[in-house]
Amino acid sequence: MFKIEIQNPCSCVKKRKSWGQQLAFGTLEEAQKVASQMCEQGNTKFCKKHSFEVVTDGENVIINVTKATKE
Repeated sequence: MFKIEIQNPCSCVKKRKSWGQQLAFGTLEEAQKVASQMCEQGNTKFCKKHSFEVVTDGENVIINVTKATKE
């Protein structure tokens, strides 16, 4: 079983009920696909203060939340 974990969730993430659920998948590819979609949403739709990045660590797919840099 492959899980998605969110490291250092910001208040925007905590407000999204679907992100607070335990997310587990049968394949690593499926977990990575969903995590990538989540990061895309976070980076473009609902959080302008943080950036979201997918990292794979064994059976866990981790979404790192970091303070966004101003360009």
